[in-house]
Amino acid sequence: MIEKWAQDYLAGVSPSFTVSQANHQARDEALTGLNDYFLALAAERRRTPGEDVLSRLAAAADQGEISEQELLGTCILLFIAGHGTTTNLIGNGAL
Repeated sequence: MIEKWAQDYLAGVSPSFTVSQANHQARDEALTGLNDYFLALAAERRRTPGEDVLSRLAAAADQGEISEQELLGTCILLFIAGHGTTTNLIGNGAL
C-alpha cells in the first residue's frame, strides 16, 4: 500500500504544476495514508526508540523542538524523495 501512496502522491502534480480533480483526490488519500502510517510508526519508535532517524525525530517532537506536523512532513519528504530516486536509479540501471 505504501508503494501506491508514493505513486499517487508523486503523480498528483503534472510538469505544468496543474492538478486534475482525480489526481487531487488520489493525492489527498495518499497523504492521509502516509500520515497515518508515519504516526503509527512514530508511536512505535516512542515506545521502543532505536538509533534511527525516526526515533530522533519523535524525541525532538516530544521535547518541543519540532511540531508533530514537522515530524510528519519530514518523514513524508524523506520517504518520497528516497523512494523516487531509488526507484529511478534501479530502473535506469536495469536498462
